Amino acid sequence: MPKSSSSKSKTLKKLSNKNILKMVKNLDMSSLYTIIVINIIMIAYISAIIHYINKLQSCDCYKDKNDENYSNLTYMIIIEAIILTIYIITIITTIISIFAIENIKQSGSGKENMTNYLIITLIINLLITIYFVYNVYKLSENIDPACDCTKDWLRYLLYIQAFVMTIGIVGNSIVLGRTLLM
Repeated sequence: MPKSSSSKSKTLKKLSNKNILKMVKNLDMSSLYTIIVINIIMIAYISAIIHYINKLQSCDCYKDKNDENYSNLTYMIIIEAIILTIYIITIITTIISIFAIENIKQSGSGKENMTNYLIITLIINLLITIYFVYNVYKLSENIDPACDCTKDWLRYLLYIQAFVMTIGIVGNSIVLGRTLLM
């Protein structure tokens, strides 16, 4: 006789929590320390991009091109500042996670359900990054090869960031789809 669906879901939930607890207890903490180092590097990277975009705001030949094909530099600076803040928060969260994992390893506590948080975070992240990549595209159309202040090498950091964010958009869309189908 088949089990009821609520009985199956309770069994899966308990099994899932046990497996996650076992995984956390066996977790190698070096990856968390690597995340901290990478985020520190990204903070320096984003700071350089913010510097470049701020410099573009005072560039006359960029302003002339931007009048024809508008890209919102203020928006891009705000998004970069948000991204910078996210990296700083990620460092803080990672440090807190290290302490929480150590606590789980010592006390054997379980984990909380984070699915709703993940879905909301992914949707917000997708909306912000899609609009940001669009604005980087618009900015790239306004770069005048004859203008010295727009040809700064830092713009390539911005293009690389937009490319990586595009890959992130695809990846986050896949994760969101899988999470919603669970």
